[in-house]
Amino acid sequence: MTTAPEHLKDLKKSGLSDDTIREAGIKPVPPDQFNKKLGFNMDGLVSMYEIPFDEEYSRFKAFYEDGKAFNKDGSKKPKYMTKKDSYNRLYIPSKVTTILGDVSIPIDITEGEKKALKACQEGLYCVGITGLWNWKVKGENRLIQDFDRVALEGRTVCLVPDNDWQKPDRKGERKNLKQAVNELAYLLIDRGAKVYWRELPQGEDKVGLDDYLCNHSVEELKQLPVREVNKLTLDEMLEKATPDTLPDEVQKIVERIASINKESEQSLYINKLKEKTGISKRAISSDMKKYAQQGSVEPKSKQKLCANFPGLIDVVVDDTKEDGSTLFMVKEGNKIHYTAEWEMRSGKCYIPPSQEFLPFILPRVSKVKEWYQSDNDTQLFKDLIAYFKRFSYLPDEQLVVVICNVFLTYIQDHKDVDYLPMLLFWAVPERGKSRTGKTMTYVCFRGIHVVELREANLFRYSQDMKATLFFDIMNLWRTAETSKTSDILLLRYEKGAKVSRVLFPDKGPFEDMEHYDIYGSTIMATNEAVHKILDSRCIPITMPNKPSSSYEDPKPEKALELKERLTAWRARILERPLLEIGTIEGLSGRLWDISRPMLQVCKLLYSEGTNLLKKALLEVASQKIEDKKTGIEGQIIEAIDELSLDKKILPEWEILQSELLRLLNGDRPAQHQLTPQYLGKKLKAIGIKTRKVHGYAEAQLKKSEFDILLAQYGIIEPPPPTETLPNATTLPSNDIDNKEPGHLVESGRELQGGIDLMEIEI
Repeated sequence: MTTAPEHLKDLKKSGLSDDTIREAGIKPVPPDQFNKKLGFNMDGLVSMYEIPFDEEYSRFKAFYEDGKAFNKDGSKKPKYMTKKDSYNRLYIPSKVTTILGDVSIPIDITEGEKKALKACQEGLYCVGITGLWNWKVKGENRLIQDFDRVALEGRTVCLVPDNDWQKPDRKGERKNLKQAVNELAYLLIDRGAKVYWRELPQGEDKVGLDDYLCNHSVEELKQLPVREVNKLTLDEMLEKATPDTLPDEVQKIVERIASINKESEQSLYINKLKEKTGISKRAISSDMKKYAQQGSVEPKSKQKLCANFPGLIDVVVDDTKEDGSTLFMVKEGNKIHYTAEWEMRSGKCYIPPSQEFLPFILPRVSKVKEWYQSDNDTQLFKDLIAYFKRFSYLPDEQLVVVICNVFLTYIQDHKDVDYLPMLLFWAVPERGKSRTGKTMTYVCFRGIHVVELREANLFRYSQDMKATLFFDIMNLWRTAETSKTSDILLLRYEKGAKVSRVLFPDKGPFEDMEHYDIYGSTIMATNEAVHKILDSRCIPITMPNKPSSSYEDPKPEKALELKERLTAWRARILERPLLEIGTIEGLSGRLWDISRPMLQVCKLLYSEGTNLLKKALLEVASQKIEDKKTGIEGQIIEAIDELSLDKKILPEWEILQSELLRLLNGDRPAQHQLTPQYLGKKLKAIGIKTRKVHGYAEAQLKKSEFDILLAQYGIIEPPPPTETLPNATTLPSNDIDNKEPGHLVESGRELQGGIDLMEIEI
């Protein structure tokens, strides 16, 4: 909390509590730091407090010596200041950061940090602009980049300016604040938001959102008049334009015409504007070019923030520049490009998001270039072993499982990878689940530590970022069911899987739905066993008791160099075929699907670890069979087997369900007794047919089918494979024979150690 009396008085005037002030990080600035913080000297400044936006940007509230609050020309010195040469930013309180991706939650926008904090303190979700015009990029008619952090498509946004925004100034001259509010609203509408503005009570005194909430409740605020902002169509703007509204309206119309992609449509509106105003076509076209050059107008297909498109290796930080700008690392053919924008063949032009918009640390471009040309893949695997041993304890076979999955996160979009294992760390508390999960997350491809299940966030992380998600959540499955996100967890392991949501029911069938690509690498840590359906997609790792040695705390910075080496590996391997892997007895079904890519990676990079990996996977298979055997379905199969001892010589037989119930319920407490209805449902789910004969329910068994069930549930050895019908088609053979790890042949070239020195373009 700030200690200066004038600071505290100013903050309390906005109704901010001590907790709000402390959580916002508001603090006084020592006088000897004024010049350093501002980058210039302000005469008469006696104190100021800092309102941090993030680690790199703050605004400062200034307090002046008596008689020195005015400049020599009589103008007021600024009440709020930022560091010299800084730019406009959006103030997003910490409370709001948790819902930026959830468009179901409305957001208020007001002028000023204290007003936004007061609104959040009272239970609203509010962000602050630092002035009614400070939502825009200087010299351009577009939103500042911070707005890209806020999901706006389909969200309700309410603008709450001070009550004087439509009033003339003291001299009776029209202020342009109304224009500022409207233009902000129009740009938000362009982003897909439904925009309103709330009318604070009029009066002699100026009233802001904080002033109102100091004397009224949120419920009273919500009863104030709101007006929906409807953006005029271009035809409506032309119809409305009159000689009295020129030139302001003409400027807006020209900008709108310039944003049209089709030249024929542009020509039509140029003619209409000429007829309406008498302005020549040449002058209109000239102004359109001017706006386009200034960047105030961009076609919708241009300049879209993006972090996921075909050919993208990753977004990297340009550490050769002081501003830490970001670049795309793109692979096209056998060339690597580093560029600040990338235009697709469709005409869409993408630009990379800056580091501040991403919840994971980015690789440095100079280091990725270096490792791309010089690294050794096997050594990288060994260095990852050493890295993990610094932070947590795992047996060797489990450690190989983890590291193979780290590599898989970097090639989840590889053409030979269709399934991704979901790693599940579970045990009682204090076994190192979270520590190991974080250690892994920080070195994985775009790893994000998730501690709560928010549907909108998960969609954003999966579809737009292709992130590796570490779910570090107690009672994970119950939480997923409660938050209605269990389908997202279940389908992340399979390429091409999509989750659908009805978001716009008023639009009718097809148009009312959105389909989200939620495929991606998944890590989980929980204190309880997950649902068997999710478990079937998992490689479980039961955390062992840790030896009595100390471990380092995992930090993203400690994993950065390895991330850069793995990014370089991704660039080298992404378009090459993975090694073929023969089937392994004991691994089948879904477990084989998720095990296969791990085995391919291990064989390619660290052949000596293959046996350890096989051992770990076979132990998983054995445990899954044991779990099936001891589950209710396994108990039913065992009970049928016991009742069929003298009948299994027959090709078909029947068992009364009443006999089966009597055997199953033998020692069960009354409250856990199975009912006939429950048993009937379970038999059908297992695949055993049932029928009623003379009022008695029977289970119908076939020896060939029942033997398969006995093998599946670990009661007998699997039967030998039977002959099947031949394939209808013959698939072409793979050019890649089962080569030794690290030795591939591609396009007539021999590739040693998985490294191919390609041409690099910058």
